Amino acid sequence: MKPVAVWGASRSPFCCSCRSPLPRSRNPAAARAVAALQQRPVWREVRSGKEEYTSIKGRETGVLVQTYGETWRQLRTVWITPIVGLADRRRRGRHRGVLQVARQLKVHGEPTGRLIERFTPFERYTHWVVAISFVILASAASS
Repeated sequence: MKPVAVWGASRSPFCCSCRSPLPRSRNPAAARAVAALQQRPVWREVRSGKEEYTSIKGRETGVLVQTYGETWRQLRTVWITPIVGLADRRRRGRHRGVLQVARQLKVHGEPTGRLIERFTPFERYTHWVVAISFVILASAASS
């Protein structure tokens, strides 16, 4: 495989390997389409999975684009994202239904005025000491 600048946009008025002049177009979309067609052979060779030379030794280090990543991307795009989106919609619908039922619950009698102690004064004090110390530490670390 010949070394070709794949990642950057070339400022040369010639095609990447055959040195034929690029067609000039006033339409930017058409120019992008032509550029994509001209880069297809390069990307096909890059994605081929053929190992080239590398000074780093290891498993699949000589492969520029590994096919497992592309397989995962297509699996995620085609299957996983829509299924997770559908599951999330169903979860939100169930949550909305539970909230609608919970809003309709009524108290059976008059309020008695009794309260349930949720946190003791010591627990509240400890909570605020820890919270304020976190804020002080965060502000000291950022300055």
